[in-house]
Amino acid sequence: MNEEKHKRLEIQKLDDEQFQEEITDMVNNAEKITREYEISFKKALKESNFIEENPYLEIINIYEEIKRALIKRGWNDQISIYNRQIKLYNEKLKKHKKIKEIEEKKAQGRKEIREIHKISVKKNDNNIGFENRGKKSKQDLENKKFEEYIDRQVDKAEKIARDYETQLKKGNFNIKCPYSEIINIYRNIRDELHEYGWNEESLIYANQIKLYKNKLEKDFKLREIEAKKTKQNEESEKTHKFTDNLIQEVQPKGVTNIKQKELDEKFQEEITRMVNQAERLAREYENKLKRGELDAETTYPEVIKIYRKIRKSLLDKGWQETAAIYLNQINIYKEKIDRVQKLREIEAKKLKHQEEIEKMHRTRIVKKKPIIDKSLESLKLIEEKKEENLNKAMSIINEAEKQGKSYELKLKSRLSDFESPYNKVIELYKEAKKILIETGWKIEANHIDNTIEFYENKKKKDDKIRELEKTKQKEKPAIEVFSIRKSYEKREEEKDHLFTEIENKKKKEQKIFEEVFEILNKAEELSEKYNENIMKEGILSLECPYGEIINIYRRAKEKFEDIGWKREVSKLNDSIDYFRDTLEEDNKLREEEQERIRKKKKALSDEQMLIEQLKKEKEDLTIRKEEILRKEEEEKEQFEIQKKRAFKLMDEAKKELEQNNFNKALDLYKNSKNIFEKINWNAGLTLINDSIELINNRKNEYEKAQKDRESLRSEQLKLEKDLEDEIKKIGESKKIDKMQKQKERTTIQEQKKLEEEISKKAYNLLEKGTKFKELKQFDKAYEKYMKAKKLFSEINWYREVSHINQELLDDLNKKKEQALRLEKYQKKKEKEEQELEQLLNIAEEQKKELKRIKVDERRKKLAKDYEEKVDELELANILIKNFRYNEAALKLIEKVEILKKRNKPNRIDKINNIIKNLKEQTQVPLIVLDNLDLIKNKEFITSYEALDKAQKSITKGKFMKAVSELNEAKYHLEKIEINQNILDIIENRINNCRKQIGIEKIDPTKEKNELEDLKLKIAQSRALRRKKIENLKKGK
Repeated sequence: MNEEKHKRLEIQKLDDEQFQEEITDMVNNAEKITREYEISFKKALKESNFIEENPYLEIINIYEEIKRALIKRGWNDQISIYNRQIKLYNEKLKKHKKIKEIEEKKAQGRKEIREIHKISVKKNDNNIGFENRGKKSKQDLENKKFEEYIDRQVDKAEKIARDYETQLKKGNFNIKCPYSEIINIYRNIRDELHEYGWNEESLIYANQIKLYKNKLEKDFKLREIEAKKTKQNEESEKTHKFTDNLIQEVQPKGVTNIKQKELDEKFQEEITRMVNQAERLAREYENKLKRGELDAETTYPEVIKIYRKIRKSLLDKGWQETAAIYLNQINIYKEKIDRVQKLREIEAKKLKHQEEIEKMHRTRIVKKKPIIDKSLESLKLIEEKKEENLNKAMSIINEAEKQGKSYELKLKSRLSDFESPYNKVIELYKEAKKILIETGWKIEANHIDNTIEFYENKKKKDDKIRELEKTKQKEKPAIEVFSIRKSYEKREEEKDHLFTEIENKKKKEQKIFEEVFEILNKAEELSEKYNENIMKEGILSLECPYGEIINIYRRAKEKFEDIGWKREVSKLNDSIDYFRDTLEEDNKLREEEQERIRKKKKALSDEQMLIEQLKKEKEDLTIRKEEILRKEEEEKEQFEIQKKRAFKLMDEAKKELEQNNFNKALDLYKNSKNIFEKINWNAGLTLINDSIELINNRKNEYEKAQKDRESLRSEQLKLEKDLEDEIKKIGESKKIDKMQKQKERTTIQEQKKLEEEISKKAYNLLEKGTKFKELKQFDKAYEKYMKAKKLFSEINWYREVSHINQELLDDLNKKKEQALRLEKYQKKKEKEEQELEQLLNIAEEQKKELKRIKVDERRKKLAKDYEEKVDELELANILIKNFRYNEAALKLIEKVEILKKRNKPNRIDKINNIIKNLKEQTQVPLIVLDNLDLIKNKEFITSYEALDKAQKSITKGKFMKAVSELNEAKYHLEKIEINQNILDIIENRINNCRKQIGIEKIDPTKEKNELEDLKLKIAQSRALRRKKIENLKKGK
């Protein structure tokens, strides 16, 4: 019954797992379609194109299908997630429709402008409208350029912040904090936006300034904490800084070519990087030595190798004097290798000596332990063991006595009624004797021989009594009993005497041992303290304690001689010989240290001379640099002067254009062009050429309009002349003329009244439109403006129509765009909040899922094979949901290996298909598939974890974070010399993410969270380090 139930559960689990995989595939497919479309849509908008078709309906259908499947399956707890997704994509669909309407209106507006340009200008008012449209297109061009400039400044600031935070994550606190510079950049952006009139946009950058001020304060606190930490390594840091400064100062003489200067700077950066690497390796190893880790692998040969490489590079470059410095560094590290080797030899001798003393005490009493045993607790344990052995021996003796006494007291008239215990008593005494010999109490063991002999005699007598009982009278056993009891009393006296001797000897030995242990412990403390202080303070600053230690050992030896412990005396003689050898070694080390200090002083004096020479060269180079900078400043100043002059001419040309003096304007623009050509400013030349082309077009249109006006005027004059001729011919023309004038006056008056009414209505509409605009009801405002425009057009008030077109509608569009941008920003914020809520829900679901897995594990203890299968696959599924593809692939590979052993090819094929889908789905390389041999390497583990984080960041559209994580993965993979193809793929992903960074909006909370995470990681690493130090102290 249970087996059938398990089978049903297994089938149900496999079915659920397959269903979950199908749902996951559908969701991933929908997300992939969305990602690809949104990327292409943003690119198209940047290029002023619009993609009309969108996949949102298709995605909504996918989620509806998932929802139906979940309802059918009965998984109602997951339906709310997909309801939110459907709602989100419905909102996206509506938003897309609105954008489409806006883009259509823009396209219609552009089309109308193009049609207006095609129509000839017939009236002066139309000519003014054309001029305004030209100004508008020019304004749009300037707006676009200004936006690009702002984007470049923002990108620059964000890049500085990203680079700095990446260095902080790597633990590099030596670089200068750039947050002040970033704040200045954002302040400049804010001021320029204010000057340009973009006040709402400037509010965003005010928030950025506040964010980076908070970051600056936190960075200051972090640096204070780090300063306390680095103070301990101040000496090595000074050496490091000296080397850095030295490298920066060193430059070849006679550098006049700027290109050569750049090459030298790159070479210096490479040398600095190599020096930093060497010093870092040396510092790490020396820190290990300070912690007492003498078994750690020395890095000095690698450091020497790096310095040799630096020296070779400098010699190839011809920098002989600088190369001499690194030769001195190589010699210093060679001496350090010799010192470490000697320290290791001394430590090896000490360990060997310690082992010998421990062996000695394995066969002796615990209280005679020599000073090399550093643990008082282990001494107590051995003493307790010895006490336990003695107690055991005593209990065995008591048992033997108890059995003998019991037998003797129970003697009746017939001995045959009882079994003789003497054989067992003799065996117990032999066992007690053996324990005493092992403990080292040989004299006491010899006393037990007498007792054994006594019981052997008793046994013989008892055997005789038993033989005689059959043949002799009943009185005889009574006599024997009396004699046995008498001998028993004698033996009891001997036993009491034996115990008294043992106790007295034990107390005496205990007292002597405690005295010896105390003085030997003092000697050990002196030796340990001296060895610890050598690493901290140096051998020459300390007084050698080995003479005093030898005297202590001699006193201990005398005490052991007094109590006759010859073997311990021999061991102490060995210890005295060892410390004599150590004293000789210490004296040699002191002589070598004095010699090394002398050499070091000489090297420092040589370095000082070299530094003075280099300083002189640096001063010369500084003078040359200042001269080059001065020339550059003069050229820059001249460039600005010429540029201002050209812009002044352009302003004069604009004034001439306003008066329709096209030839003068063209001459002024040509003069500006000549200036831009002299200063070689391509952007200015492009602007001038566009302006000249625009003026030529306007000139041609104006001349054509003038010709049309002239022809119209000549026709009017001709008509007037013909009319006068007719008036002269007709006698009654005066009357007719009066009647016509009267009619014209009447018509004009009526027309004026009508114009006043219509204009009044139009102005009322303009006022209402302005109120709607202030209330941000832009569609209603637009409707009112268009009605007013129509009314002005009916009465031919083209100037007012032009005013509406060029000023009111333009201002309305700007305000509308600003409102849309603000609305978009708010929607983006709401969307992020929704995404956060969704992530929290997903996390909650994952908690429930993990809880469910734990329940399943408890239920399936009897079916271990199935448990392992479900557990691995569910864990992989959870990892895939969290975009941890590398980790999921690793779990799946481990599962394949288990299934191979169990010969289950169908399951293996299924898992291989999942891995294949992962390969297609991921946007970062699955490095675990081809590098299983590196799976236990710490650098490799860090790399694939960073890649999984990058996958998650890319999926969420957090490209800045993704770049940092991909760089981290690349950094660790380069350390283990991974396949170059993988590094190339990662580099391509980094470049793609950098292209996307312009699309990604700045999230102020994201930066704050990253800094909090960084602080948390630093705190955790320090807590772990403190814990290790405490464990080491406890171990000592």
